[in-house]
Amino acid sequence: MARIYGTAKSTLALRHRKRWLLARLKIRPDFLRASLVERFSRCGKANCQCQHGGDKHGPYYYLTQCLAVGKINKFQLKTAAQQQAAGSAIEHYRQLQEHRALPPTAGALGGTVPDQCRIAAAGGTPAR
Repeated sequence: MARIYGTAKSTLALRHRKRWLLARLKIRPDFLRASLVERFSRCGKANCQCQHGGDKHGPYYYLTQCLAVGKINKFQLKTAAQQQAAGSAIEHYRQLQEHRALPPTAGALGGTVPDQCRIAAAGGTPAR
């Protein structure tokens, strides 16, 4: 079993403590600080209808997480089940923020979230 430096608790003990704290706060364990993004894009083919004013390809769904300023993780969600699970986890995080169990700037791990990340977590579109 792995040990965390600076503490005598094992990872199993920490998982049990997390589960106990979440149960005490009545928080669902599947919350996620991220955004669900729908994108339409153009391909690189010169003869494609998307290059000549037609409909773009898509929609493509992405789960985006802002880790720090300029550091964003993006995961493509290919199935409807993945999209639904991500949407549900994001909604649970929003409900958590509404109940003020976490300060609005606190991430899932307790760190601060930069302004650009707060915009994404609130469902807004960060500027590129």
